[in-house]
Formats: sequence, structure tokens, C-alpha cells
Amino acid sequence: MYHSIGYPPKDAKNKGLWVNQERFKRQLSYLKEHNYKTITFEDLVKGWDENDLPDNPVIITFDDGYASNYTLAFPILKEVDFKATIFLNVGFIGRERYGHRFLSWEEIREMQDYGIEFGSHGMSHRNLVKIKEKEAKKEIEESKRILETFLGKSVVALAYPYGAGSDTSEVKNLVAKAGYIVACGTRKGKNSPGEGRFALKRLSMAHVNNLLDFHLLLTRGRVH
Repeated sequence: MYHSIGYPPKDAKNKGLWVNQERFKRQLSYLKEHNYKTITFEDLVKGWDENDLPDNPVIITFDDGYASNYTLAFPILKEVDFKATIFLNVGFIGRERYGHRFLSWEEIREMQDYGIEFGSHGMSHRNLVKIKEKEAKKEIEESKRILETFLGKSVVALAYPYGAGSDTSEVKNLVAKAGYIVACGTRKGKNSPGEGRFALKRLSMAHVNNLLDFHLLLTRGRVH
């Protein structure tokens, strides 16, 4: 799980969520050299249902939809011929907020044409557990509707803002009823077919500063 790619400005908040482009390239090169196969969530669901996943499957995800996913990450993904999934804050598309520029619809279209998958991160990055049910329902449903209208295809995956909702049955039910097939939180670990599809785990790349830790995360789901 990635967020921003590049070097954070001096006044940036959450600097630990940034991964510079050199480290990102080293990590992707490691995946390539060790025969990992990048897939999308659509591929994952189909592979689980048909018992037909490739060896060493991995999903590269980005949360929020920052412009650096296009300007810095996308060229590296193309260089190694990898797919990825970007979870978009739909209400922020084409805007600047919190000192960040977010992806434009034109950039999203170009990336989709290459093979990047897009999922929902809600409309405005609100904690779905802390708001009223009707507001959470709107965040979940409206973001999916807008994305599907623009992308021209079904949106199968959602990432819970702040990871909040993966342990809450009420929120997971809203996600399922909206027509999503899978949803991700921020709990660390690897996934298997028998686990709940609306509480998928991920591996954060924040503070993963060397390839040994990267290897341990991939193989064990944890560093220590």
C-alpha cells in the first residue's frame, strides 16, 4: 500500500506516508526479479472463484489518488510492465487540497487505457464509522456511481478511508449492498481465499527503507 510517491515538502503532513521514487523503483525491480506477477482486484476475485491465480500474485495499491501516482509512479510501473490499483477520493479529482494536487480525469483515463485499475476511497475521505449511516451510504454509493460513469466499467473494490470499516459489520454491509465485490482496510498481513472479502489486509510500504524488510513483508506479512 502506497500513498504519495516522491519527496515530501518541508511543510507536508504525514511525511512517513511518502515513498521516494528511487525506493519505489527498487521495490518494483525486486518484484520483477523475483517473478512476482501484478494483478488487479478484478483478477483476484476471478482467480479465487476459478482457482486460477498466477504464481506469486501481488496487488500494488495507492490510496487517495495523488498526482504523483501519475507523474512519478506511472512511468516506473510502465517500465517494469506492472499493473496497479489506485483508490480515488472522487470528490478531490482534479483539485488541490492539503498541499497536494490530485489526479485529473485525463490522467485517470490514460492510466486506465494502460491497464491501471481504479477503485473507490469514498467521496471526501471521511471516516465511515464516525459519520451517520446515510452519509456513509452516500460516500460509498456516490463515489462508485461517478467512477463507473466515467470509466465505463464496473468498480469492484473500495478502500476504507483510515482503514475504518473493515471491522464494522454495518459498514461492510453498506459496501456489499452498493455492489462492490471486495474492500480493503489497513490491517497488516497477507490474504487467502477463505478470508472475508470485505476486510482484506494490506502491507504498508511506509517506513520500509530496505529490501530485507521488503522481502520479509512479502514472504511473512510482517517484518518482525
